[in-house]
Order: sequence, then C-alpha cells, then structure tokens
Amino acid sequence: MFYKIKPTFNQSIWAGTKLKYRYHKGTELESLSDSIEFSLDDSSMPSVQGDEKTVLLKDYIKSNKLGKNLENKDVNLFVRIIDAGENMPVEVSPSDEYAIIHHNKLGDNKLWYILDTDEDACIYLGFNNDYTREQIEEAIKDGSILNCLNKVQVRVGDYYKVPSGIIYAIGKGITLYEVSQGVDTSYRLYDYDRLDPLLNLEEGLNVLNYNQYVVNTDIDRKAKVLYAGKYFEVIKYNIFDKYNLRFNEGSFSLVTITRGQLSIDTVEFKRGDSFLVDPSSYLHLEGKGELLITRFADYGIGLDVGGTSIKGAIIDDAANKIAECKTPTESELGEAVIVGHMKECFLGLIKNSNFPRNYFTKLGVGFPGHIDTVNGIVKFSNNLGLTNSPIAELLGKELGIEVIIDNDANCAALGEYYYTDKRKYHDMFLVTLGTGVGGGAIIDGKLFKGGQGSISEVGHMKVKSDSFKCTCGQYGCFEALLSLKRLKLDVDQLRANPETHLAELISDDDKPLKIFQLDETNEAAKEYVKKYQNNLLLGLVNICNLFQPEVIVIGGGVSYVISKYIPLLERKMNAYKYSGFDAPKVRLVHATLGNEAGAYGAAALTKY
Repeated sequence: MFYKIKPTFNQSIWAGTKLKYRYHKGTELESLSDSIEFSLDDSSMPSVQGDEKTVLLKDYIKSNKLGKNLENKDVNLFVRIIDAGENMPVEVSPSDEYAIIHHNKLGDNKLWYILDTDEDACIYLGFNNDYTREQIEEAIKDGSILNCLNKVQVRVGDYYKVPSGIIYAIGKGITLYEVSQGVDTSYRLYDYDRLDPLLNLEEGLNVLNYNQYVVNTDIDRKAKVLYAGKYFEVIKYNIFDKYNLRFNEGSFSLVTITRGQLSIDTVEFKRGDSFLVDPSSYLHLEGKGELLITRFADYGIGLDVGGTSIKGAIIDDAANKIAECKTPTESELGEAVIVGHMKECFLGLIKNSNFPRNYFTKLGVGFPGHIDTVNGIVKFSNNLGLTNSPIAELLGKELGIEVIIDNDANCAALGEYYYTDKRKYHDMFLVTLGTGVGGGAIIDGKLFKGGQGSISEVGHMKVKSDSFKCTCGQYGCFEALLSLKRLKLDVDQLRANPETHLAELISDDDKPLKIFQLDETNEAAKEYVKKYQNNLLLGLVNICNLFQPEVIVIGGGVSYVISKYIPLLERKMNAYKYSGFDAPKVRLVHATLGNEAGAYGAAALTKY
C-alpha cells in the first residue's frame, strides 16, 4: 500500500518560487523556503492521504507496522525540499553526543541532493584550511567567514554528505532535497548581516570541526545508493518506461518524484510529489522520471578470504553494496599476517562508509577449507596453508567484536540465496568453480552444514580415476579435474603440442579460460571443452542424486565462460540423474552475484 504525502510549508526571508511553480506545491503563498515531506515534530507535521481520510503522519506511524528494522527503535527522520531564493545562513549541526547532553535529542548528519540550480550557484561546505576557534569567531564577527569555507559550484544530480560538526551554507539559486537523521538541529553562525539574525554563535563554536574539510566533488552519477548510515538510507532510481519496484519488509519507505512524471497503479504523480509505502509492498510504475527512496536499512559486514586477496563489503537488507575494500591475503607469510590484513580490510570498510567504528558488533568471515563454525577455528585450509587456526578469536580480539566464520563456499551459497531471487526456492545447491571447487547447500531455506560443518565439500568428491594430485593431497577429486590450476596445466600441455595450433591462438599472457572462446573454431579446444563439460557433469549428477535440490547454481570465476553451456548441461544433468526425466526437474542457473557472493554471504552470517 502507498499513501500520498500532504507536506507542510515554510516561508522565510530566503524563500524562492521554484517549489510552487516547478515542484507543484499547492499554496497561496507566493514563495516557499521549504516543503516538509516527512517529520514527526509537532511544529511541522505533514499528513498522509488514505483511502477515506487524511491523518497526521506521526499518527499513521504510531498505528502501523513500520518494518522489522524499526522494532523497538525510535523513528528519527526529517526530509524537506529546500528552495534558496537568497543565500541561506551559515550553520553547523552538533553530533549525537553533544546534542543528547545539551538538548536531550539527537544531533544531525545530512544528505543534500541537488534538484535545480541557477548558473554559477554554489554551496559552502567545510573549512578550506585548518583554523582556530579564535580565527573563526573573528571572521564571523567581521563578515569574512565565507572566505574561510570551501565554495563548491553545483550541478543538478550532485549529492553531498554534510556530517555533524562541518560548517555549511546553501547559496542563492539552489533547490535541493535534504534528508537528515531527525528534526533539524543546527546552530546559526552567520546570516549576512540581516536585521535581527537569530544566531547561536557560542554553541556553534563549541561543536565546529576546525580542521580542513575535503569535499568529495568526484560525483558518481550512476550511483544507486546516495547515502547509507546509522539513521537512514537514500536510494535513487531512474525510470524510463515501466518498472516493478519491490519494497523490502525491513522498513517503510518515503518516495519522492524528483524529475519527470510517473503513474503508480494508475495514480498519477508529478515532480515534487511524495508518498509513503508500507513494508513488503509491490508497485508497478510507468512513465519517465527519477525518484528518491528514503528508508531505514539494516546492514551486515563481511570478509571473503581468498587465496590472493581479501574482499570486504557492507551490504544492506535490500542487497545493495554500501562499501567495499580489498587487501592482499599473503597467506605464505602465515597466520598473523592473514589476520592483520583481515583487520585492515575491516577498517577500510568503516573508512569508506558513513558508519561509526562501534556501529557493527558482529563481523562475518568466509574462509576456504574445513571450518569448525561453533568454535571459529580453521581446522584445515589447504589453499592457505593453515591447520587448527583460531581465526575468529584472533580477529575478534584485534577488532573488539564478535567474529562469525564459515566455509567460503557456504558463504557464497548463503549470499546467493539470501540476497537474490533464489529465495523463491526451498532447496538450492551452489557450486563454485575457481581456484578450487566448493559447494554450499540450502535446505528448507537454511544453510546446511552437517554434523561437522563440512558437509558441502563437493570439491573433494572422488569422481574419476586421475593422476593429478589435488591440493588436499588426494587423487580423483572433483576439484582436481576442474580447478583453475588444472585448467592452466591442461591448456599449457595443449599449447605445447604444435598439432593443436593453440600456441598461435593463446599467448603466454592470456588466461587459460580463453580456450572456451575457441571451441567453435579449433578442434583441440572443442575436444577439451567437451571433456571439461563431462567432468563437470559427473559432479552435478552426484549432487542431484545426493541432495535432490530444486536448483543448482554455478558460480565462481570459471562460471562466466561456461554460462553459455548451461542449457545443454541442464538437459544432460537431468537425463543422467537417478530416475532421469521421471524425477522432478532440477534447474541449473548461473550465479547472480558472481565473485561477490562470498562477501555478500559473509555479511549475511551476521543477520541470518
């Protein structure tokens, strides 16, 4: 369900006319300074228009389910569209810690999204150098404060984070969409010598960050998530014709049309309109335009430890990647170095995000090998050379948080299931083809580990008599037949044979995966690809017979080059499995998350 917002309006000395004439804000006032789209404050109360009556927004919030992310939490959100017909005051917002002590309410962090701008219009954000309190106080008093600030010329579509403690001002000619974490809490420092300015100079000077502030002007205009933090998340969608939008069960959403015109389930919305959407809603949009969605997200943080690198990610509950980081593994240097790089990757994620250091209390880790998930011990990792390593305990002490560790393929399976449309299946099996071959099972919607936590080590099924030794020390393993290491060895041997002509087609610098691109033009490549497919089928059929999943998902680095064979492999797999086509069909599909599934699944360990 969705409900149109009836905003409240303000008029001040810096009001403009764009809200009324470009953003269709119905009012008898000739100018508006801001249109409040969401607020629970008694002094500025928008309302929602339901099927039968209009109710105050705060009353609607009290009487409706807001989503699991808001259970036992106070709602703190203030959203408005600002039109600066004249320069707005120079202000600063306090931190949570300061505001709670002095005002018994939260401080403020903001997001600004530029909607309209006159030529050469600018914002002021942060100091352009390091200053002292005394220098800034003097600059405010003599009217030269703007000379101390970063002056940033803005364009439509730019967006800027405005952290607490950072001085700011909106210049003349700018219309922007502002989202902040609560009812606007700010201290006015300077107001262009207007008559009777309402200044909060002493408090403002108390909370200012006097260090130089570097403004991020490298705007990613393709970004979907504009802001993700402790109190709110802002997501941008561009609609070009028709679009089906699903809203997560975790939170209600405030949606504002910022460009164009859209119809939603036959209801027409135009630029400037906002509406409230219940959790778990599904809307069909038609038209062309842009919309911003503000919601309360839940976040997970995870590390995917690989043979060469550690990839970290912060993921929201709508499967958006909020931050990422990558560090080398350097496993040959031992346990302490690996843990040190894991710590470095975690801290890199915090640095690349808007979250305070103490926001996350749990960290998920995907690690290759046999993992004791109860005690957080890497029992055996042949690819990283570890035995009985207490990784979870060591990393937990370094970071001061709980570390949850599981097999990397299990994490990839969990990520692929938890964050994609695979949740429509009850049972799923993931096979990862890469440096090694891994597997993860989802049974009845839950990650299946078995009694000792290594039930899905399908890479070490004995599937064929073979002289190539696996990294586990055994022979005939599924992994030994399909891993990148084996693939490189096989391709090098084929290239060394002049009769194959592959040395002319695959250079020393090419990856061995190139052989899959030559299967239609080179006979030796064709024969090898056929052999690879048959070896893969051996494992897939065994998985079908052991687990009878509804779907098998192929992931990992090799999956990209073999995805074109999936329809053929699916037909053969279903023909060769026990009972053949008389048994229920098993789907075979390509992974949605690709190489990122492990990091997604590691983040899901903290939430699942």
